[in-house]
Amino acid sequence: MIDRILERIEIAGDGCWRWTGATFSNGYGQFRGRRTHRLIYEALVGPIPIGSVLDHTCHNNDDTCPGGNCRHRLCCNPDHLLATSQRSNVLASRHTYASQAKARTACINGHALEGRNLYVDKRGCRSCMACRAVGKRAYRAEGRIA
Repeated sequence: MIDRILERIEIAGDGCWRWTGATFSNGYGQFRGRRTHRLIYEALVGPIPIGSVLDHTCHNNDDTCPGGNCRHRLCCNPDHLLATSQRSNVLASRHTYASQAKARTACINGHALEGRNLYVDKRGCRSCMACRAVGKRAYRAEGRIA
């Protein structure tokens, strides 16, 4: 199967492996109902971790690309694919939500989201340490944990 997929890939000048076969309506390459970049990644790199998506780093690094349904969705080069969380993938994009989240410098209570007051969880979600501490104290006061 991998040989049939590789026959439909054209190597572009930017290093992208562009899929030349059928595509889904959202612009991603498809082979037998599966996204080609995922098939290539799994064949050449290994399984995609559970809960992860593949981020096209070639898209993130191309300042001329406006985002959305673009040519980078056809890229199957495993060196251009990074297994990451959906949140990290969106934050790396040019999506409106991503720009708003990256631009946020304070929490809802006005505390600065920087330095020792910034907490980043394993999913990449940012939060305020001061507000987290208040929440933990309130939770303990209710007697839920010792």
